[in-house]
Amino acid sequence: MRVKPAPMANMRMLLANDPRSYREVMAGVVQALRPHVEVTLIDPENLDTDVARLNPHLVLCSRLTHTVRTQSLGWIVLYPEGDRCALISVAGTRTAVEEIEFQQVLSVVDEVDRLVQLS
Repeated sequence: MRVKPAPMANMRMLLANDPRSYREVMAGVVQALRPHVEVTLIDPENLDTDVARLNPHLVLCSRLTHTVRTQSLGWIVLYPEGDRCALISVAGTRTAVEEIEFQQVLSVVDEVDRLVQLS
């Protein structure tokens, strides 16, 4: 008897950062480079509601909320309060990065995706 391996779960990523054009470009690049990641763009005004509804593994946003902090496996806050840094958390481990580059965002996507596949 052969046992089929369980299908791999797709990682869900929610983008809610400002400005809108920035999140649209980032979503396009993530989808091009990581086509298996389900990317959803939302209006930042709906952040908490959509996090609760969509249950994303990773949230990229401009402001951190309690809902994002407690209901996602990872998050990236770009330029909080206009600072030139990013705050990152993956599985509860937090770091701050000065002038984040897109490659660092992809590294977080890959790290969260790896954790999703292990669960």
